[in-house]
Amino acid sequence: MLVSIVTATYNRAATLPTLYASIAAQDVDVEWVVVDDGSTDETPDLMTDLIRSSPFPIRHVRQPNRGKHTAVNQGVPLARGDLIALIDSDDEVVPGGVARLLARWHEIPSTRRDDFFGVVGRCVDDDERRIGDDFPGPAPVDCSWHDAVYVHRAMGDRSGLLRADILRAHPFPEPTGQNYVFEGMVWREIGCRYLTRYVDDPLVQVHTSGADRLSRRRTGQMRRPVLQHYTAMLTKDLPWFRHAPTMFLRAAVQYARCSLGERVPLRRQVADLPGPARILWASALPLGTVLWLQDQRSSSAAGSR
Repeated sequence: MLVSIVTATYNRAATLPTLYASIAAQDVDVEWVVVDDGSTDETPDLMTDLIRSSPFPIRHVRQPNRGKHTAVNQGVPLARGDLIALIDSDDEVVPGGVARLLARWHEIPSTRRDDFFGVVGRCVDDDERRIGDDFPGPAPVDCSWHDAVYVHRAMGDRSGLLRADILRAHPFPEPTGQNYVFEGMVWREIGCRYLTRYVDDPLVQVHTSGADRLSRRRTGQMRRPVLQHYTAMLTKDLPWFRHAPTMFLRAAVQYARCSLGERVPLRRQVADLPGPARILWASALPLGTVLWLQDQRSSSAAGSR
């Protein structure tokens, strides 16, 4: 079975060779689809050289800089594999990772696979330690995305082999003027219809030293996608409130904080939420306001330097 690795990249000519080498080392049938999101470094020349010498198929396309989510939307339809792994351009595939997860996918009875989005494994850090929390009990765990997040609360980076047909049917939203969208915006919708098999096998080694990683972006740069994320959580995920009330309270705080930062009037903040979420918002508004004021002071201090 062909597995497609889809990578969105921007100015990562320095790290793409490492990812390429890790894909070349896999012992299964793979292809690599690389969507260049408007790089200004040596990425085009590098990809030309890699395509010329690669023992496996590579497809490289370019687009104007519009964000990772739009690049993924362009790359997924180009993939020829039945299963797709979305791998960032500064990470790499662990040795044997694709084969292990492919074997896990085939462990799902063929009569049940139509019910599954894919099989998702772990990520490891630079020291090859597993990232995030374990699921309670033995793996594998078959559940929806919502149950994984709110019931099992197994947080942390994960990556897996995902059905190409489902990814094509659920593209990332592309809001005007926004260069990032949380992946959960798509996983949430897919999780309403499909199960995912979660396993402990590692697929991706995540490198955390890049200056452009999300964790290093300022709050103001991420405020709109964060607001989108918490709005969706408070409007669509409330049936799981009883499993993780603290998570929803934190979401309400961040919803208020980011709404104020985006100059959303209080009356509209309330109107955009369903009834039960309005109670959460009202209780979280004081802390959200304090955090917003701190953001304002931090922004003013940075601007005066």
